Amino acid sequence: MRWITDREDAERTLADARECAASDDANSADPGLVRLTFEDIEVMAAGFFSLPKKLMVLSDEPTFRYIVLKPDPVTYFFVHFGKYSIIEFSREDSQESYTAALNEDPGGSPADALIFNWSEYVILSSSKKWFIHGVRTDRSGTGARLFVPGAWVNEVKSVKPHFHTDEETMDQPRTQ
Repeated sequence: MRWITDREDAERTLADARECAASDDANSADPGLVRLTFEDIEVMAAGFFSLPKKLMVLSDEPTFRYIVLKPDPVTYFFVHFGKYSIIEFSREDSQESYTAALNEDPGGSPADALIFNWSEYVILSSSKKWFIHGVRTDRSGTGARLFVPGAWVNEVKSVKPHFHTDEETMDQPRTQ
């Protein structure tokens, strides 16, 4: 695990993360990707790290990045802490190191740990073969979307069976 402190690296990562977030917001992600919806805070829960580990294996990538987009990674986070709200994780990391990193005091302000101070995040593979976009919401079961190639959906559901595709959501009866 490592915090991103290099400006050029951060700018590239932020551009990619913002592109992914915008494609989700506009419902215009790569048509080869399937969207699965889940609870926005689950990325902070015990056991979540098994999913990005599985996705790193499927995409044959050694790392992924967790990026908080709001509050702003440059005008807020970098200004106050001298680093960006971007953490890179590798296959060698564990659930414990993932949880510890998200809970880490960025520098004199424990309340600004990434697990607490966010309203929008992206979790991104370097190739953008998969990504997660989360927006804090008060609606249960929503707020985060995982985008993966269609061929990976069963693999994802083997790790996170409660994630649901848009089609599965439409098949559910509405509750009042």
